[in-house]
Amino acid sequence: MKRFIITLAVTVFLLTSAVSANLWVIDVSDVPSMDLLDDPSNISMSTTNIAPGMIITGIGWDLTVGTIGTSWRSEARSMWSTGAGPFVYVTPGNGDDSPGTNSYSSGGIIDLVAAGLGYITNHSGTTSIQFFEGYDDYPGSADAYYLSPGTYTLQYTLPEPTFILGACLLAGLLIRRK
Repeated sequence: MKRFIITLAVTVFLLTSAVSANLWVIDVSDVPSMDLLDDPSNISMSTTNIAPGMIITGIGWDLTVGTIGTSWRSEARSMWSTGAGPFVYVTPGNGDDSPGTNSYSSGGIIDLVAAGLGYITNHSGTTSIQFFEGYDDYPGSADAYYLSPGTYTLQYTLPEPTFILGACLLAGLLIRRK
């Protein structure tokens, strides 16, 4: 009975201190949206501000997209990944099929885990972002720009030290033999 109570106490402790959510804001002001996905002229960023093994749990944005000529705002897109997937595609002006300038917001953080799109940063902690067009009006040059101020926000989880300690204690209790 004593062992059960200790195991229960450690489990409750773990569940209440499991993870903490962290936010990382990425400024994308003045980034051009160039050509179709994976075209060498597209702007790609590799970020290393998140530690290896962290779980990307959400994404949000507050952006202004300005198009050039007849390009549509719904064509400016971005792809997020660690290179191995899953890939998260964001189209901030989805359905805004006309040229011009407009601001878009996700209205907060979108839960990627609930959508089955949460992913773990790779061994170097990088997340890759590629800015591209859904339809290329002007091959080799910008179709649109993400104007200032323009930000994406990534939410990621970082295990708490108490969680790691508690997990070790629980593992020890569960495998201990008399």
